[in-house]
Amino acid sequence: MRERRSMGQAGGAVLVAAALLTSVSAAAAVWPSAASAEGAIAVGQPADVATQGFAYGMVGDLSTTDQASSRALKSCQTAKGASDSAKAACKVIQTLHEQCAAVAIDPAKGTPGVGWAVADVKKAAETQALQKCHDTAGDRASYCKIAGSICDANMYRQNSGGDHS
Repeated sequence: MRERRSMGQAGGAVLVAAALLTSVSAAAAVWPSAASAEGAIAVGQPADVATQGFAYGMVGDLSTTDQASSRALKSCQTAKGASDSAKAACKVIQTLHEQCAAVAIDPAKGTPGVGWAVADVKKAAETQALQKCHDTAGDRASYCKIAGSICDANMYRQNSGGDHS
């Protein structure tokens, strides 16, 4: 004889509550806390970007500025497609806390256009990076494009109403 057990409504409510608690706990583990919202940007800019290239690394949402700086530097030093001289020139230029960073470049090889910026909002960081790229690109200023941008998790929380730019 098989025995069939039913949890009834109370048992089902306990399972739903347990599942909800597990989901909330998992989300909290994935979503960085305010304490883990540190970032950094590192750049490798040799004397002649047109012939030696450019490298960069940006990271966010780490626990400490030391971790962020170390990861950004490593990312810059291992940047795919960057020259050895650009990678060797990598250094951390700024850490981020409740800020955004952006890098703009002229994507064509052999061109000098490059710029980066850190600002309180993504759109401002991107605008400033583009302006710096324009300033260094000469007659190729119109080719400057955003190569990458990040904002730390705390920034997203503060602006959680939708567009995070």
